[in-house]
Amino acid sequence: MIADVWRAFQATAWHTPFQDIDWVTAWYEAAGRAIGHRPFVVLGYEDGELRLILPLALERGGGLVKLSWLAQAANDYNAPVIDPAFAARCDQSLVEDIWSVVLDACGPVDLIDFAQQPEQIAGQASGFIHRAAMASSCGAHLVNLKPGWAAFYAGLRGSKSRKRLREKQNKLGRLGKVQFRGEKDPAAQRVLIRQAIAWKSQQLDGTGDRNPFTPDNTFPDGINEIERTLLALCDAPGARHKLRIDGLFVDGKAVALIIALIAGASYSVFITAHASDETSKFSPGAILLVKTMQLACRAGYRQFDLLAGDEAYKMDWCDGHIALWDDVRGLTLTGKAAAPLGRLVRQAKRLL
Repeated sequence: MIADVWRAFQATAWHTPFQDIDWVTAWYEAAGRAIGHRPFVVLGYEDGELRLILPLALERGGGLVKLSWLAQAANDYNAPVIDPAFAARCDQSLVEDIWSVVLDACGPVDLIDFAQQPEQIAGQASGFIHRAAMASSCGAHLVNLKPGWAAFYAGLRGSKSRKRLREKQNKLGRLGKVQFRGEKDPAAQRVLIRQAIAWKSQQLDGTGDRNPFTPDNTFPDGINEIERTLLALCDAPGARHKLRIDGLFVDGKAVALIIALIAGASYSVFITAHASDETSKFSPGAILLVKTMQLACRAGYRQFDLLAGDEAYKMDWCDGHIALWDDVRGLTLTGKAAAPLGRLVRQAKRLL
């Protein structure tokens, strides 16, 4: 099965958490099948050795056949799973040859519609970013972790900032017993996922920002594809060590939550959220973020990835930036007529 080949390959190949076989499988079973996406997974071999997996999908709608990345709308990053040594040799010319073979194999396609592709893969400039691609509506941000938490944290935050956060945590402790806890029980994880998304959705609606967690009428229960995927991931046996849900609790009640995805040496913060109650004035989200970063640092992770989005707290913490690129290109007369609208929508989103 392709899933078995994929799982074995990703153990040594470069990939983001959104190209992990468990994430992709959870998304497809929870949402992709119902949406009507048809997976088109390409395995690339060189001298009999697997070097590349392109997780793609074919979508039909509006009289068009579109080629996109698998689970694209739910992902912060869309990219191949690739052998690092092969990535170093994967220049624009080779990538164009690869895409030529892919398009011949997948049948008639009107439109290429790729979103949020990272500018670098496996530490190299990505040859998979087409020359006609445009910048995505946001970038991604990360903190490059270093051994020795105390010195590292002092380099990130001055003594006054660190003292102020400690004082807030002490004040929070006056409301009840403060506890940091990672939740591993699937049933409890599902409860916390729903809570985090409810908080986040309320926050986004309040600020007027785009809300990717809005109920989706595509599904009978209205639960959108990101929440459906996370809930399905809780029950995936192979994903137990790849999904992290950390919380800050006061007297056993969650007041801040972080949902994170693990891939290799990267700890990727997918959702951060906190309660809108009397605890919010003590910055529970910031307290939890620092504690989670500390644990990731001590566990040996090299990157604390804050993922896509230009929220102020990400800009405030990050010391690394990842440019993301969209690619909308028509391949047929119908596709070429539709492509300008697709690009215009992305440009408007970026401006907003």
